[in-house]
This record gives sequence, C-alpha cells and structure tokens, in this order.
Amino acid sequence: MPDRWETILSIFDAVRHAPTAERPALLSDRCGSDGGLRAEVESLLEHDVRAEPAFLVPKEIGEFRTDQADPLIGCVVAGYTIKEAIARGGMGTVYLAEQVKPRRDVALKVLQAAFWTRSAEKRFDAESHILGYLRHTNIAQVYEAGTHRSETGATIHYFAMEYVPDARPITKYADEHSLTQKVRLELFLQLCDAVAYGHQKGVIHRDLKPANVLVGVDHIAPGDSPGAKWGRGIVKVIDFGIARTVDSDIAATTMHTEAGQLLGTLAYMSPEQCAADPSQIDATTDIYSLGMILYELLTGRMPYDVSNMTIQSAARIICEQEPRRPSTFKRSDRGSIPSPYEGEGKGGAIRAGFQPVKGDLETIILKAIEKSRAKRYQSVSDLSNDVRRLINGEPISARPPTAYSRMLRWAARHPLATPILAGLLIAGLIVVVSKRSIELIRHSPASVALTQGGLSWDRHRHRPFLHGDHAVFLSKSDEYLGEWKSTDNSAGIRCALKLDRPREGMAALIGFDCHRTDRFRGKLCIFEPDRTDPVREMFVDEATVRAMPDDWWPRPAHAKGRAYRAEDFCLAHAWTIDIFDGDRNAGDEIVACFQHERFTQGVLRIYNQNGDVLFSVWQDGGISEVGWLSAERLLVCIAPRGDRDEPAFTELNQSRHPKVIFGIRPVLGMTSNAWILPTAPPQWTGEVFKVAWYKTFCPAVFAKSWQFVPIVVSGSALPNGYLPDRFISLRLSPAEDSGIDQMPSFEVIVDAEGKISHYMPVSDTVRQMARSRPDLPKPGELQLVDWTTENFPCTQPASP
Repeated sequence: MPDRWETILSIFDAVRHAPTAERPALLSDRCGSDGGLRAEVESLLEHDVRAEPAFLVPKEIGEFRTDQADPLIGCVVAGYTIKEAIARGGMGTVYLAEQVKPRRDVALKVLQAAFWTRSAEKRFDAESHILGYLRHTNIAQVYEAGTHRSETGATIHYFAMEYVPDARPITKYADEHSLTQKVRLELFLQLCDAVAYGHQKGVIHRDLKPANVLVGVDHIAPGDSPGAKWGRGIVKVIDFGIARTVDSDIAATTMHTEAGQLLGTLAYMSPEQCAADPSQIDATTDIYSLGMILYELLTGRMPYDVSNMTIQSAARIICEQEPRRPSTFKRSDRGSIPSPYEGEGKGGAIRAGFQPVKGDLETIILKAIEKSRAKRYQSVSDLSNDVRRLINGEPISARPPTAYSRMLRWAARHPLATPILAGLLIAGLIVVVSKRSIELIRHSPASVALTQGGLSWDRHRHRPFLHGDHAVFLSKSDEYLGEWKSTDNSAGIRCALKLDRPREGMAALIGFDCHRTDRFRGKLCIFEPDRTDPVREMFVDEATVRAMPDDWWPRPAHAKGRAYRAEDFCLAHAWTIDIFDGDRNAGDEIVACFQHERFTQGVLRIYNQNGDVLFSVWQDGGISEVGWLSAERLLVCIAPRGDRDEPAFTELNQSRHPKVIFGIRPVLGMTSNAWILPTAPPQWTGEVFKVAWYKTFCPAVFAKSWQFVPIVVSGSALPNGYLPDRFISLRLSPAEDSGIDQMPSFEVIVDAEGKISHYMPVSDTVRQMARSRPDLPKPGELQLVDWTTENFPCTQPASP
C-alpha cells in the first residue's frame, strides 16, 4: 500500500503542472489500464483545482476571510439563523448561528456543495453520529444533525454543535497570553483527557492539530485580576470528521478511508498516515499527533520543516528524517522551523512564554513522536500520566529514574525536610571521612627506615645509617606497620628502601648482610607491610657462579688458587631508579650490587619489580654509589678499583684500592659474564664490558682525598643552572676510619662526559676550615682524569 501511494503522488505531481488539455494523455500514459490508479489521481486533481492554495492548512478560528458574499449568511437553516462564517475546513464551512429554541449561539457546520461526494457524505454523517454520543467536558457537544432543503431546492447537510466564544487554537491561545510551561502542560492534559475518553469509546480522531483543539475561557471568579482568567482555559476538541470506530470492520464501516487518500493536516500526521495504509492506524496514531501538538505548544516550532514542499517530499521527510530534539532550540532559534498555523511573524521573532525543553520533558515528547508505533506510548493515559508525574516532580515511566534523579525529585517535594536531612548527611559524611582519613594516615605506608639500636638517623654523620639492626615500615603518622631485623641483632641489614609499585602498592626493599645465622643471609628481599615472609627474593645463585669459566675470574697475581662460591656473594648496596621504560617494567627498577664476602669481586644487576633480571655485568671492587642521568641514559658509578693495588695508599694506612668513577649505559635484556675493567689483567681471557668513560680523581696533592667517601646527591640539590638529568652532584666527606674529626665536605658537580663543572665547600664554615688545610686542592685543581691505561695517571701521594 505505501508503494502504491508513492506511485499515486508521483503521477499527481507530474500531471498537475501540465496544461489541462494534455492531462488525459499523460494519465493514459502513466496509469495504463489500471483504472483504480487513474481514479485516485483524478480525484486528487479535482480537489487540487477546487482547493485554495493552502487547502492542506485550514484557516484558524478568527482568521477566516472571504472576498465573496456567502449566500447562506442571514438565511435560516433548520431553525438556525446564520450570522457569519467563522472557519472553513477541507470539506465544509463552520458558521456562527443563533438557535431559536432554546435561544443560544451554536456552531453550525455545513458541508460545501462543491465537495459533495458519496465518501464525503459518509464522513459527514459519521462525524455527527460520533460526536452525538461523545459527551465529555473537553469535547465540543453536538446538539443536532440533519438535512435541510433550501428555498432554491438545494440539499444542505449540517450539524449544530457547541459554540465556544472567543476560542483560539491551543497554541495561539498559549502564545497570546504568554502562558508558563506548567500552564501549557495543564492545558495539554485536558486535551489528553478528551482523546483518552474518545479511545475508551472506540473512536480515533485521526486529525488532531491545533486548529481542531480550541481553548475557551472558564468563568472568572470575583476579584480575579484580568490576567488570571488565562490560566483557566477550557479545551474543546472539535472536528471528528475523519474519525473511525476501532471495533468496526474496516471494509464495512461507513468510516472506511480509501487507500491512498491523504486526509488531515500533513505536518501533524504520523508516518503510518503518510503511508496511506488504514490497517496501520490505531490509538498510537492520535498519540503521535498529540506529541506533535505538545512539541509546538512548548517550543513554538515543529520538528520538521515541510513548508513549500510537494506532498510526496513532505511525506518522505516525516517517514524517514529524525526529528530535531526540542532541547536544541534556543530563544534566538524560535523562528527557525515555522509552524503551519502560526500565521504572521514567521522567520525569527522571539515568542514569549517559552522555557527550555530538556530532560524528562524532552523524553516524553520524543517518545510520543517515535516513528515506530511500538516505541510510542501505547495509550493516551500513559502519556498523560507521565506529564502529570513530571509536573509533580515524580519519576516518569518513559525512562527508568536514576537514584540521583529520584533524590532531586524527593527534595523538591519536601522543601522543609530536605535542609535538615542534608545537614545530617553532611555531618555524617564529615565524621566518616574524618575517621577514614585518620585510619588512612595511621595505616597507609609512607616510608621505610633503617635503625641501629633504635635510632633511625646517624647523628654523628648526619645521614641515615648505612648498616642497621632493624628495618621498619612507617605510616604517615610514624606508626610501625611492619618490622624486620637481623637474627643476631647486629648491624646485619645493609639497606632498607621504599619501593613504589604501580599495581601492588608500596613495599619495603630490604637487603641483608652476610651473617651466617641470618635467615635471609646476603639476599635482597621485597616485603609487604603486613607480611614477614618476602614476596620476592633476589640473590646470586650457584648456577650464575658456575657459568663463569674458571679463567675468567680476574684474580690478583698472588691469589691464583682463589675459589668462589655462590653463598659467599652477599648484597652490598641497592637503589631504586627508573631506568627502563615500558608497561612490562612499570615503576622504578631495582639496582643491586652483590659482592663476595671476603674478596672484591661482585656483580651489578638491574631487576624489575617482579624480581626478573633485566641487566647483569660483573665488576671488581664493589660499587658504593650510583647516579642516573636520564637525558644521557647513563648510570654513573662510584667504586674502588679492585683489580689494582697501589702500594702508596697502603703506606698511608688506607685501602690499597684507589677510588674510581665510571659511566655505563645498561642494555635491556643483557645478562653476561663480561667485566667492567679499564684494561684486561695479564694472562686473563674474560670479556670486558665497554664503559662510556672510566676516571679517577687527581692531583696527587689531594693525598688525603682518598679518605673521602663520594655520596651521590639528588638532582634537586644541584646549583642553579645545572639540569638534574645531565649532571650529577657528589658530596666528598671523610671516611669513617680516617681518624679525622673535623674534615670539610666538598660539593663536586660532574657532567655526562665525566668532567668536573663545579667544585667548592658546601658552607661558609667549611670554607673557613678549608682555608686552614693547605693539603686540600683549590678550585680548578681537582680533576677527573681518564684511567684506561695500565699506569696510574696521577703522581703518587707523598707520605705525611
């Protein structure tokens, strides 16, 4: 049926613009032998010739004009004296007439003789019959219907109905009096009540539009202001002329609408009406029209612009195009899509009385004008109930309410209780949040401390202990969350660091010394705050030691028979540094140096937080400090040179191994038996790991400088002008076994190439102390000199 209607409209649009003499030939060519098709097109052409230019848009009450004298005005039709014409529709004219008995004004509807056909007569009779037994406050009552023969012998079909004085279409009434959104909704509810009553009686209107929904004025109470009456408008639904009874057989009913005949006003018609398929028309068809009226009533606009279009194009838009959401209209947009009943003022005038249409109200409108009948409200009562819920601040059925929306609506309905409950809720939240914050402060891990004899700070050295007997996990309020200690209560813990894990949370990184009785002897372990057993253990295993060929150990010349065991390699130092990027290595990596208990050989390793080895290389001497230059991807290491003995240092009662500083670039995934050595020892066959540079401190006048301990300082301590990711700061302080009580400390800034960029005492007191020490190098004299050759690069220090 929709395809046939498309064909009818297509032929109609093609023939209507042709000269009258050429139309029969065009109809024969387009319709062929299909007589029914030709009859449909000829019917549309006949109406097109007789109709006014806007025959699909009937004139509103109060806007009807005619330049020709109406012969019925002043005549008496069946006892009704016709006074004037007040409206004209597609089939008939409505007159204001006076009834003699009882004396009253009525609206007399007379079918136009020019439109008199058998089907029109059926519709006219059906309208008077239907309205005759529809008795509702909001439906215009029919008093009488019949046929009158005039003096000229012409037959006049009429029916007399209730006259509504000063009536206006619902949209025009609301706009003229600038009604608020709430009052507009209340008028709409009267309309819904009338349509719902008709549906209960088995009647579908099928032509609901503002022109058929009039609003008159109820009585005015004494003392009311002139503007008060506009809030008590009474809705009257008229023109059931194309309604049909739901419970009647479509083929037999006198209300049968022939397929393909377009009835009603197009802008308010549902998609199934545009398809001209009577079998698809039911109560939801009126619901669609109600939704369109509500759309225009609240926005002053229509969701589709079908003005200046052919019937075929307009029907296609209604059936296929999505409607514009009411919330997208702004006050400045009120003239963008004209109303077919607005009359003057189209094109952008701001109309008074409009408020934003959004949220639940928009949901109600869009559900009512759904293209699919199954998705619309299934009854007018469902639609009106949702509108009432909206007015009362209750959840609507069109969309399941959220807890937040239910709370807001409850608050709107209980204005006195809401502030009290809100105050109690806020007070309760403050108590809960405060208690929770205190608990978090008391139980959230914040730091890890290494203690010796219960002290967590070396007051003599003014720095954390390098060895301790206890490691503790502290909360933000300094409460103990976890505690670990060496078995024999000696200084058996080498390091205690905080490990920030992105996924698992904070943990403690604790390294143990080589005490034989310690449970975790020589291991680096990861502990969680509430556990005494480690979640990860890192150490040098036997397989690693056995994988080293026997002639790859760089032994001193006097220790050819020296042997090594895995159990003798213990943690010396550990650090947490973000070296390798990537999801697989989230967070800081763990840099650890394991060294032989009695000898100088050791291994430098980098682990991820799961304990997997990411990088491993051997070093002879033992790395004591490291610093990371992220811009250069350079790991700077401070260490004794264990493969080299210097007799001059032994004579000074110091370690025979001089201090060195070197830079390496770790390679992800490299785990080898290579060694960090400047030169290969004689008769040694092992591999050498290539360093970026390898240097030592000079000049030799700094003899006592070898008593100093280099300490890496964080980048935030660098002087102004030095970038933390390109420079490293070293603090040179006296060694614990130097026997010197008052030795000044110096700050040395080293760049990525191993050059000294800055050297000075760290405070004014130290500067004064340095002036009294002629054996200390002056600024500009201290250097880092390359030592990748066999010979020591500095002059041997003299004995004191």
